[in-house]
Amino acid sequence: MTDIATAARRPGEQALSALGLGAPALDPADASPHTFPGGGRWRTEIPSCEGPEALAVVLKESSRLDVPIHRISQGSGVWMLTDAEITEIEATAERDIELCLFTGPRGTWDIGGSVRSDSRGGGLRARGHDAVAGCVEDAVRATELGVKCLLVADEGVLWTLHRARVAGIIPTDTTLKVSALIGPVNPAAYAVYERLGADSLNVPSDLTLDHLTEIRRVSAAPMDMYIEAPDDLGGYVRMYEVAELIRRGARCTSSSASPRLPASTRGAPISATSPWTRPANGSAVAAWRSTSWPATARTRTWLPWARGCRGLSTASPQRAPLTDPWGLQAARGRSRSSPRPQGTRAGVFRGAGNCATSPHRTRTEPPNRHHPKPTPPQTHTPLAAPLNDEKNEASSMHIRRSRALPLIAGAATLALTLSACGQSGSGGSKEKSSSAKGGTIGIAMPTKSSARWISDGNNMVKDLKAKGYKTKLVYGEDDPDTQVSQIENMITQGVKGLIIAAIDNKSLNNVLQEAASAKIPVIAYDRLILGTKNVDYYASFDNEKVGTLQGTYIAEKLGLTSGKKGPFNIELFAGSNDDNNTKYFFDGAMKVLQPYIDKKELVVKSGQTALNKVTTLRWDGTTAQNRMEDILTGSYKTGRVDAVLSPYDGISIGILSALKSDGYGSSSKPLPVITGQDAELASVKSIIAGEQTQTVYKDTRQLAKVADTMLDDVLNGKTPQTNDTKTYDNGTKVVPAYLLQPVSVDKTNYEDVLVKGGYYTDAQLK
Repeated sequence: MTDIATAARRPGEQALSALGLGAPALDPADASPHTFPGGGRWRTEIPSCEGPEALAVVLKESSRLDVPIHRISQGSGVWMLTDAEITEIEATAERDIELCLFTGPRGTWDIGGSVRSDSRGGGLRARGHDAVAGCVEDAVRATELGVKCLLVADEGVLWTLHRARVAGIIPTDTTLKVSALIGPVNPAAYAVYERLGADSLNVPSDLTLDHLTEIRRVSAAPMDMYIEAPDDLGGYVRMYEVAELIRRGARCTSSSASPRLPASTRGAPISATSPWTRPANGSAVAAWRSTSWPATARTRTWLPWARGCRGLSTASPQRAPLTDPWGLQAARGRSRSSPRPQGTRAGVFRGAGNCATSPHRTRTEPPNRHHPKPTPPQTHTPLAAPLNDEKNEASSMHIRRSRALPLIAGAATLALTLSACGQSGSGGSKEKSSSAKGGTIGIAMPTKSSARWISDGNNMVKDLKAKGYKTKLVYGEDDPDTQVSQIENMITQGVKGLIIAAIDNKSLNNVLQEAASAKIPVIAYDRLILGTKNVDYYASFDNEKVGTLQGTYIAEKLGLTSGKKGPFNIELFAGSNDDNNTKYFFDGAMKVLQPYIDKKELVVKSGQTALNKVTTLRWDGTTAQNRMEDILTGSYKTGRVDAVLSPYDGISIGILSALKSDGYGSSSKPLPVITGQDAELASVKSIIAGEQTQTVYKDTRQLAKVADTMLDDVLNGKTPQTNDTKTYDNGTKVVPAYLLQPVSVDKTNYEDVLVKGGYYTDAQLK
């Protein structure tokens, strides 16, 4: 640790040390090693920005001070804003700013006078059925206008909105944030909110550093915290502790109520005066867009209580009484797949999260991966939830949207470093017997932001339980380090086998060596794990055929296969560059499309045709949307896009949003042919509505059974069935595989394939 870093962490330390009054050494066991994508550990939010006027002032001041803003939130409630105001706020917000709105009514907004008593009664919660219904109505209305984050101050509302999210009543990528008004004060309470569906939690500002560390040891959910709390939340000032809060809580969100901005906004960006590193070369906001935050930045800043000049009484007209007071039945008839209105940018950080899903576990870190190994090594005991707690880990309660918008920080469970023990393995164990029955199988999935992975995980849990096993299902939220730690935990806890859908197919070598040393067999699920001999089998689909189906569909839909010469304009998108499947999908498509490109019957006006130019990190739809917007701006001042090769439904939705914002979708400017993959519910609805054109259906119910059966066979001394022993060379070995066949789906056959096949019901697609 350098002198500069030490001084930054402990103000006045150099002067005190010179007087012989130096502080004791920092405890490495309390340090959080986690970062956001790109290495940064802090981002900025402005809470309680009550209208477009206040937001405009805040943005102007943040630009003057060169302070990045990643999210704005509003404190009075969706019901206090008109549709036009919500749309105006989104349009006013800059490109990379997410909008988070409070659900209401609650507390002092109704007859709950007990909140004004010394005991505060039930607090600022939603009293009764009608109040909960009002919150649901707010959520439905806000999400229809493109809002991707909802602020919640009631446990019942949180659970209800989570259920609505799982059911598709509100978009599945909606993020739920727990307000400071009901923030948890201990690890057990934190875990409860997490299981109710919270994607981030605002803790009270009077928690000690040790309290925050305790929470980090049992939970990976993002954490928010005012460092200068408003008076009605205690008025605590903790600016002098910012650096230590960062060290222990990164990724963490801080907030300041200091009146350094104009009086109409009341709030100050602590990053303007704080000692940690900020982006160089250009504005902080521009730096964030290129994901170039410094590795030393470890928290985020809030500007609380930003008020507009207008009175709240003029903010919203009276709303009609609810005929469906829960807002659920009416919501079912509303489309959730429509892109946001032009100019909105809510949810741009979807998928950038870093949170694990299981709040109860002991976390260990491999040596030298993030921070020095403590001496002597220690472990922390989890609060509860044993490894085989299937009811808790795999229940619908636990299926919540994360990709956990890292917009308000948090870190995966804080832990100490343990070295792997045992001798080097030889590529997975074949020495298992039927004694594995009744044991626990670890299932590591990439993220909950995609409905597909939720379905995969649930299907495996169900099938393995039927085979006599217990399960431990975790989601890495698209962060490789989180997934590595989750797998380490499962190895330490003694799982009998592992099924892994890798986030980064090259990051698991060390942890799989630990698995091999413990004689734990590994099945790679749908994504081949590269560079290790310690993977036994691979269960997937014929990935090159997926791309072939997409490319063939484009050629047929444009008429190229029936003799039309074009030229037609096409743009190419590929999956994440750290996913081995990406090249198979792309190669399969280009085997069909490249001959037409060579003959100039297909033209890529952007000129972006090489795989390394068209990949989409983490398969993120917002990343794809931003790239499509840039292509339209730079290459389509004249002409139109006739087709887009999209490898995945989530990417397709982002592309559609960019196209519609550019005026596509009218009779004079129809949408292009757009492919996809995974037959996700939102995209199937989009296909039915005539927007997205095609998707590739992969029956993951069958894939889950293949992977489960493979592992069951290995554990019982049998040789699993495979149908490809030559194709999938991971750089160290050819991994024997079983491949299932994908199916092209569009508006003409979705009923036969998806509905009659039992994948979706008619009701789900309406």
